[in-house]
Amino acid sequence: MADNIIFNPVKEYQNYKDKHLKIVNDYFEELTKKSQIDLNQNKQQVAKINQTNNRVITHKKSLRKFKILAKITLIIAFLFLVVVIYFTVKFSSSAQTIATWTIIFLTISAILFVGLLLVYLLEIRPKIKQVQTIILNDQIKYDQQVEIGVNQVKDLIDLIGYGTKEKLFSQSFSLIKFNRFLGVKNLNRFQETYLDSQQIYNDDFSCLNIKSGLVYHTPFLINRSIYEQIESKTYTGTLTISWEEQDGDQTITMTEILTASVVKPLPVNYYQSSLALGIEIAPNLEFSRSSSNFHNLSEKEKTKKYQKTEKQLYKYAERNLDFSPLANTKFETAFAAFNRKNDKEFRLMFTPLAQNNLMQLIEDNTYGFGDNFIMFKISKALFISSSNLDHFEINDNLLKYYTYDYNEIKNTFIKDNANYFDQIYWLFAPFFAIPTLSNSSSETIIFNNNQTFDLTVSEVESQVWSLSKTLFDHELVKTDSLLKAVVVDQKNHLYEIHSKGYDIVKRTDFIPVLGDDGWWHDVPVIWDDYVEYQKITKIKLTPFKEFVIDDQWKQKFGSKLTDKQYITDLAIIEFLD
Repeated sequence: MADNIIFNPVKEYQNYKDKHLKIVNDYFEELTKKSQIDLNQNKQQVAKINQTNNRVITHKKSLRKFKILAKITLIIAFLFLVVVIYFTVKFSSSAQTIATWTIIFLTISAILFVGLLLVYLLEIRPKIKQVQTIILNDQIKYDQQVEIGVNQVKDLIDLIGYGTKEKLFSQSFSLIKFNRFLGVKNLNRFQETYLDSQQIYNDDFSCLNIKSGLVYHTPFLINRSIYEQIESKTYTGTLTISWEEQDGDQTITMTEILTASVVKPLPVNYYQSSLALGIEIAPNLEFSRSSSNFHNLSEKEKTKKYQKTEKQLYKYAERNLDFSPLANTKFETAFAAFNRKNDKEFRLMFTPLAQNNLMQLIEDNTYGFGDNFIMFKISKALFISSSNLDHFEINDNLLKYYTYDYNEIKNTFIKDNANYFDQIYWLFAPFFAIPTLSNSSSETIIFNNNQTFDLTVSEVESQVWSLSKTLFDHELVKTDSLLKAVVVDQKNHLYEIHSKGYDIVKRTDFIPVLGDDGWWHDVPVIWDDYVEYQKITKIKLTPFKEFVIDDQWKQKFGSKLTDKQYITDLAIIEFLD
């Protein structure tokens, strides 16, 4: 394993991962020592909290049983009461003599009714109230114990600051260097240099996370976005009809279930994640490849696919004179970039070593994504994407560490950092698998890290997404809202956040359907009407100069924050009237 280059991302993964886990564990131990929290005291407190919580759970189970018993008792008592009332009314309006067995039956029913009612009033209901009181007291005790536990580890929680995941990743894997900010100028420079001024981010998308930096000397952008697509949903309703038909002397009742359906619009949110790299090599090459789940195929299935592809390749080459198949049929089959333009530059980029590395990557079903990545090249920009990134938290989420249990904080910290390493490593793995990319240098553009304050719209959106969406949602929406940022005054960091969501209103359409009785019937179909609501919130977003918000910063600025100001990993967001 060399620290300045990767030769085979699959084979070298475990060494880097082990190194990262050691750094993460050592760092957490340093934080623990620095916080000076009492681990034994917290361990005892956690035991108390768990004991109280178990007691609450046990009593809640008992409460459910008593409530079920109460319902059963009252239902049976009610049935006996109905019997008594029914026979009493029946015989009181009749001149018939009441039989002895009837009197005995009514007497027993009345006694049972009164008895069950007394059991409920004197035994079950007091027991329910008693258990409810115990649960309430235990819950209060539990909350108090949790507060004590949180205070015991609070000094440790406060030491886990924004930028920690990036900091530890950079120590483990120095090949990738993240920028603090992207900035408007850097984004424009990237688009002009590598995309012929094409826009890299779709205006219809909302940016959840964005990161920029350098891998070797190659600039990159990582983006995770969400977008809305209006689709169709079919709703179905039924209506049972009946009519009478004469069959000789007999009258037969016929029934039929009529069915109707309506198609209505349905807003659906989708995620899209990608890594964009600016590369100088093979400037005229364009291609695309999609994932085909190759890593889950059996050897027999792969062989069939190889044989089928080999026949198709030569037929395709006969029809397309610019296409020349590689000798490596396995790679051609698995990578499947048949639509490539400029075959010469394709071979320059995908050397035999690159083909071998990518095959290992595609077939791997142990460590990484396997064949679950998309790769395409436009102009001088290489894009890599995987659905594995759709729910990946690129930015720090410090709320997950807010708990009372030291061991839980530690496990969450290690797991979160390990997952961060895996996601970033395997996202870049296809890039590392191509040696010519690591040997080339994109000196045309080096991100300017001093340019920090003209944030891109995507960066602004990623910051507001890190806050609670209830701060931006219209009060009537029931769906997840989409947030879009609009620049009001770039110089003074003023923005409008446009929130769009939907209320869901139940509607009923009546669809006429012809029944077998010869009549038209209106079949009710209940459907969901998604009523759009928008809300505009004005904010001021002031970027931080510091990378990590530490105790010194908090002492200097933290106490000055108002209830309208919120801290994110990059900025202070202030809500304006």
